[in-house]
This record gives sequence, structure tokens and C-alpha cells, in this order.
Amino acid sequence: MQITKNFKLEEFAPSGNVPGYIENNIRALAQQLQKLRDQFNAPITILKGLSETGSNEQKLGSGAIFTVSGKNGDQVKAALETLIKNGQIINGTIGLYDKNHVYFALTPIGQRFDKRTTTPTKGGGTSTPPSTQPNTTTTAPPLAENKTNKTILLAGLALGLLVLGTIVFKEDKPKR
Repeated sequence: MQITKNFKLEEFAPSGNVPGYIENNIRALAQQLQKLRDQFNAPITILKGLSETGSNEQKLGSGAIFTVSGKNGDQVKAALETLIKNGQIINGTIGLYDKNHVYFALTPIGQRFDKRTTTPTKGGGTSTPPSTQPNTTTTAPPLAENKTNKTILLAGLALGLLVLGTIVFKEDKPKR
């Protein structure tokens, strides 16, 4: 079933049999990726769309791993960033993997990650692993870590209010 000018539902969900809310998510993702395809005027190959074993977004049909014909991951990421900056697509999650595989997901946080074990060179080959190079990407901590940080913050806030309350509302005891 055709869902955008160049994408079919089956590219994202090979079974083609998905619940309505997931199909809506896939359509929304395809609309964003269609803008990227139009920008490059080059085919996009969906490597992994809807997946039981992928990210939460892939399980819901709102994330995919793909390649763009003739483009490396850095070029695709730069184009996505430009489309986001210009308000043409949403600020979703962008990730880079080896073999010029790019991940894009419709997320409200707009995380960035680079999980390549090698980085491209100007000549198109690969060089040292990114772990030995300065990290210029930022990612939000995992959700579990966020929850832990929020719990600690709330506990600290509650303790602070308790201490402040005892100081402010302390009754002066009359001296005998």
C-alpha cells in the first residue's frame, strides 16, 4: 500500500498487517523521510522498520534504520539536521551506525547518538574508532537513569523543604 510518493507500508512493515495506530505512526515517519528523500533526490532503503526486537519507537512503528543511496551517514545526518532547523521535519532522534546506516525516530526529545565502531574519512574509508576521538554528540541519559535522577531530586527537595519548615515554623520555647 502506497503511503507517500515513494514509500510503501510494506517497506516499514513487511507483513503489512499492523494495527491502525501503528500504521498511523508509520505514515507519520514515512512523511518525514519522504522530505529527506526529496532533499537528496535519491532512494532510501528501509533496513529495519517495525520490529519486535528494535527500539521502543520501532516497536510502535515510529522509528527506522535506513540508508540513502550514494550518501554516507554524516551527510544524511547533516541533511536531517538542516531539515529540522528549517522546520521541515520534526526534531526526532538521529543515530549513526556502521555501513552508513542511519536511525531516525519520531521522538519529542530529539536525541543524537553515534554507535559506529569506525568513523568515515574524507576518502570514504574508515579510520580509528570514535571512542578515541572527541565526542561531539550529546545524548540524553537512558529513561531509567532519568527516573533515578528525578527521584533523587524530589527526595532532596522534600528533605530541604522539611528542614526549611522546621526552621521557619519553629516555635520559640518560653524560657523558664
